[in-house]
Amino acid sequence: MSWPQGQSHRRLLDASTVQLCTKVISEWTEGIDATQIAQYQLNLINNGKAPLTGITMSLTNFKPWYDQYWKFNYNNDTQTATLPGWRVPLVSGQTFEFGYIQAGANGATFLIQDVQFAAVAKRRSN
Repeated sequence: MSWPQGQSHRRLLDASTVQLCTKVISEWTEGIDATQIAQYQLNLINNGKAPLTGITMSLTNFKPWYDQYWKFNYNNDTQTATLPGWRVPLVSGQTFEFGYIQAGANGATFLIQDVQFAAVAKRRSN
């Protein structure tokens, strides 16, 4: 099976708030059995008006090759991912990139479960 290298796949929670895009950026075969390996890049984009202060994503089929994943926290017990504390808040319009390497014909599925935003003060009109 061949992956669509360089193609972007979008999963929208709500285009007006948060967007999560996944892309295969590299692929190769490894070992005598020619195991397929791919490196995935995910972009989390805050399209909301307020800073994103937290997000929880559920993961299915997440089996990182030799535990290679970066810039996100992974909880094996709950099969969830969160952003690292040093990365939040993610201000309006900002993108955060993270990724992983996985063996097999398919990548993992990241689904947004919960999103938290900072309160934004409303302007008074005179």
